Amino acid sequence: MQTLENTFWDWFKGFNKNFSFDNKGYLIYTDNMEDQLEKAVKKYDEALGIIIGSENSTVELIITAYGDALKFGRVNTLVKAAPNFNNIKVIALKPPADDPFFTTDYKGEKIDSRAIYFDVYENKDFRKKIGIKVFFKKSNLDKNLFLEIAIIMCENIVGEKSYSEYFELIDVEKVDRKNVEEYIPLTNLKTYLDWHINKVIGS
Repeated sequence: MQTLENTFWDWFKGFNKNFSFDNKGYLIYTDNMEDQLEKAVKKYDEALGIIIGSENSTVELIITAYGDALKFGRVNTLVKAAPNFNNIKVIALKPPADDPFFTTDYKGEKIDSRAIYFDVYENKDFRKKIGIKVFFKKSNLDKNLFLEIAIIMCENIVGEKSYSEYFELIDVEKVDRKNVEEYIPLTNLKTYLDWHINKVIGS
């Protein structure tokens, strides 16, 4: 019986022939490559998406649920059904970044992770979750836009699964430069999570 997972990967086997690499081993993108991938994965599940990258002539194909924990199972099912590819690594959910120092380019905003801070609001009745407020060095914050950016950047640092499991974004605000030393650099979010798991949840 043909499953939705098999239908997606059968399509991808043909699409995979479009991949080519430059002399440094990076994928050569075409104008509609990501659009085609996105449309194909949404035929499997409308809530999912694909992030594509490359290194050393190998494509990294990340299937994301955009932080929706209710869809993690669908992501895992699709990834487990993936056939073996010589030059493609299929990954379930966005993994933590190797380097917390990066720039996010999203809807016209370029945000350096080194310019972002956070503060913590722990819930004594539900110790597993960490409530955080994220602070940007921006004079005018579009709350909805910067809430999206904050989630993307947090997921990049700790990974999609860990962010969904341990964090709740309470708000975004403009940095108060007078009190900036009271905040934690966002680049330390993974370090804080490791401490939280070991000292708070494990106690």
